[in-house]
Parts: sequence; C-alpha cells; structure tokens
Amino acid sequence: LNFLGLADQFTLRVNTDRIDVLKDDPADVLANLEKMHATLNEMREAYGYEPRPEPWADLPIMGMGSMFGNESIDIDEIGTTED
Repeated sequence: LNFLGLADQFTLRVNTDRIDVLKDDPADVLANLEKMHATLNEMREAYGYEPRPEPWADLPIMGMGSMFGNESIDIDEIGTTED
C-alpha cells in the first residue's frame, strides 16, 4: 500500500482463520495444556468457551502420576526403620 501512497489511510491484515495449515491441531493444544497442568478455565479459553465461575476451575489440573521435587528419593525408604 505504501507504493500507492495509501499506507497512512489503510491497514492490510490477512485473515488466517480459514487456512487449515496454519491452524493449531486441537489434539496438540490439549496435550500441551495437560503437560503444563493448565486450569480448567485455561483449557476452556483455548477452545473459545466461557470460564467457569467456581474457584476450583482456576486451580491447576494435576494428574494422578504427577510428581514434584526430588524424584530420585524412594518414598518407601523415607521414615521407615527396621529394629
């Protein structure tokens, strides 16, 4: 547009909503959100849904196998003594 002298009057924007190659795969989006322990409301936002007003919807979703801290410590060895 600048070569026409219209750069100050118009803005050129490309709508990529209908270009399938540029869209995120929903399965990949969900997998990434699960890996980062996203909240329910973060997942809903990613898919265009309204957030839930409940306080628990803003807490991270933790899978049953999630571990934090020192993963090299065996929990069975802590605090057990054999006399």
